[in-house]
Amino acid sequence: MMFAIESKEVKKGCSWTDFLCGKSKAELAWVNDWRNIPTEFEVFLDSIFLKQQYIQAIQEEYHCSLVLFKYNQEPAGVALFFLSKFYTEDWRGGEERGSLANWLAKKWSVASQVQKVLLCGNPFVSGPHGFSFNKVLTAEIKADLLCEAMNEAVDHFQKHGQKVGICLIKDFTCYQKELVQELKKCGFGPIPADPIMVLPVLPNWNNFEDYTNGLISKFRSKAITAYKKSVEVTSEFWTWEEMKQHESLWYPLYQQVYEQAQNRWLPLSSKALCTMKQRLGESMVFRAYKWNGNIVGFSVAILDDEMEAHLVGLDYHVNKEIYLYSRMLYDFVDLGIEKKVKQIVFGRTAVEIKSAMGAMPVEYANVIRHSRTIPNLFVKWMTQSLDYKTEDMRQPWKTEVEKELQVRMQQWSGHE
Repeated sequence: MMFAIESKEVKKGCSWTDFLCGKSKAELAWVNDWRNIPTEFEVFLDSIFLKQQYIQAIQEEYHCSLVLFKYNQEPAGVALFFLSKFYTEDWRGGEERGSLANWLAKKWSVASQVQKVLLCGNPFVSGPHGFSFNKVLTAEIKADLLCEAMNEAVDHFQKHGQKVGICLIKDFTCYQKELVQELKKCGFGPIPADPIMVLPVLPNWNNFEDYTNGLISKFRSKAITAYKKSVEVTSEFWTWEEMKQHESLWYPLYQQVYEQAQNRWLPLSSKALCTMKQRLGESMVFRAYKWNGNIVGFSVAILDDEMEAHLVGLDYHVNKEIYLYSRMLYDFVDLGIEKKVKQIVFGRTAVEIKSAMGAMPVEYANVIRHSRTIPNLFVKWMTQSLDYKTEDMRQPWKTEVEKELQVRMQQWSGHE
């Protein structure tokens, strides 16, 4: 499934639409086939999650499209858009605001449990993988480009009978605060989100023991215990053929984890995951876990300059007995050290246990709006009442190691 927003001419290249960005000329083109991207735009595909191999693995089943931007006739950047559904079981906004206001909020905002969302960003990945711009552009120009693309997509879907209410741009880093402020001018408002847990990998870590030596004794013991309790658990690295062959055994374990989440996007299908492994090759690591002859879990890591602990599946009935989830997390660390990545991104879930193994929180911002003006007032009002409560953070590092990690975190989170 794709946006199908492109014209017939795009099949042979890119069909550009002109518009004004301030007092200057800008252009945009929607591309559904990554093979049609002009070579001068490849510099902006600086994340593995924007590259053809990854996108084509999921494009058959999910609505996604890439927008190319020009500014003053020069390549300016790219943005990834998804049309997706978002499920929530716990919306706390509007409960104590009065009956009329509550009714209006439920009618016109995001109060229902399932929402169709036009998303700039990637629903399957934590972090800033939704857009990339030329660094010389001002925040005002970047905001204008993103808003124009969002408006054009909404208009397109409305003309084709699909109503899109909620528009979301996700995961702005701390250096993009000015861009967030500029997006407010076209109706967006900030929405809180849990931090993303990140573990920098120090250059002097050559093996797992180097990593544990940096932990204070209490938390080093946790790592040792996780491996002792799971000593009978074996793991194997699978090819995409093996994934496909045993699909009926591992995919239900992913569904168990997915259904535990209160707030979630559409799930990744087994077909998409198998195709992802086929296309990404060694850049995607699929590890299957066995206990007593049965598949009890699996993990997926995506390797680039950093490593994304992409997802896990596990059997909750045996998880506590064999410390399976903890074992998976420590195996992610071991793999990241082996692959010499700069940091490991662990996502937003299970904050407490990830902080206990040394991951640190990185704050990201999201912005949201309704496609219509009046409902947007209620969306902003309701998002202000959202209250994300972060779990307690642990402090597992020795003082000197923590200082070094904090420096690397600041260097990483402050780059663009």
